[in-house]
Amino acid sequence: MNADTNNVLVILATGKMGTGIIDAFQGTNKYKIYGTSRDANHPALISKGVIPVSFAYGDKLSIERALEISTPKLLVVITASQIAKTLEKEVVHGKIILDAAKAANVPHVILTSTELADDAPTQRTIFAPTGADHLHAKKELEEYIKGLGLPCYSILRSASFFENFSDHSLKNPLFRGRLSDLYEGWVQVNHVSTLDVGKAALAMVEEPEEWHAKTLSCITSRDTGNELAEILSKVSGLAIVYHAVPPRFLLWMLLPNLYCMVEHCTKTPGKTNWFREIIEFKDVVPDAMDFERWLLERQITWADGTLIGSPSIRAKPMHQVMKVIIGIVIFAVYYRTVMQNKE
Repeated sequence: MNADTNNVLVILATGKMGTGIIDAFQGTNKYKIYGTSRDANHPALISKGVIPVSFAYGDKLSIERALEISTPKLLVVITASQIAKTLEKEVVHGKIILDAAKAANVPHVILTSTELADDAPTQRTIFAPTGADHLHAKKELEEYIKGLGLPCYSILRSASFFENFSDHSLKNPLFRGRLSDLYEGWVQVNHVSTLDVGKAALAMVEEPEEWHAKTLSCITSRDTGNELAEILSKVSGLAIVYHAVPPRFLLWMLLPNLYCMVEHCTKTPGKTNWFREIIEFKDVVPDAMDFERWLLERQITWADGTLIGSPSIRAKPMHQVMKVIIGIVIFAVYYRTVMQNKE
């Protein structure tokens, strides 16, 4: 395959990670972006100027066609545990993509992974029969790409996305007065915006020799849910309360792999070099956003589509208070008048 020096192919282009990476590359106006989707005419991709390419996980022919159509300088590989359902299938899906990239001699492949790949809990019990399989799958694919003999590869290990706090697909939109995530409000969690992960990918493709065979942890800040609720209160002008959802027993019943991840992060402090990794990431992406900047610069909205921090919304609580006060005054005047008439 003769790669076009300006072409980029993003696997799972319509997901949170894919969207952030596409936004980062489009901001440069230097690259022609192709994005995979089951729909070859995906309207959301077309509206952003991305060329949709039909693709299905686990289908060797579809990834080969996608590479033939896009002739990419860079292939960004994103695997999806929610599509694969099992560790074994996610690994198989990832290997099919990576093998096709090698056969097509793609100049640079970036594999997206997780910051928890090294720390993933390995125990399996009657209460957690799957363990944190989605984390182990990422680690197995990391090891696979290292031994594949690609011309150039890099690995991005991302933290939890800020975008998870406003995700309609996860039934977790931002409602006024509340902020929610999987963890209890006191648990420290690493965060990053998918746009900043995309900027890291951009830095890698522009200096491939520098980033060959290297891994970058993508972490902007380490926060608790309660701390983030305070920030959202500041930005929105509303009182925000943090909630851990769903209840832990439901998470265990419905999504046991996520349950294991949450239990692990809650009960074990993990490694202690988070702050060094934050500094290293900001050396690559100097303008990386914290939660407050993400809310403002990405123009995040409430569940009803209203912009967070909108003056009309910020004024609403005081307006409601004034109505209550006026109502009390009117009632007091009325009551006094009635009592005086009785006298």
